[in-house]
Amino acid sequence: MAERHFRAPAHKQGTDISIPPAKRSVAQLREEAEKYRRMAATARMAVALGGLLRLADRLDALADQRERETRAAE
Repeated sequence: MAERHFRAPAHKQGTDISIPPAKRSVAQLREEAEKYRRMAATARMAVALGGLLRLADRLDALADQRERETRAAE
């Protein structure tokens, strides 16, 4: 069977979803966290709202950690 490669829809191109969060830049993490917060603002179900906000918080925490590590390495 031929190997399939996922290609993001045109509106998502430029965001490489194949990069794991641990490898993303601080800017990419902050951008994605903000995206989840915007989605949460329009969520109609409490479960979805909570999940989106938790994702955003985790991405921001990872970005904070990355910033601390970068400052410590300088």
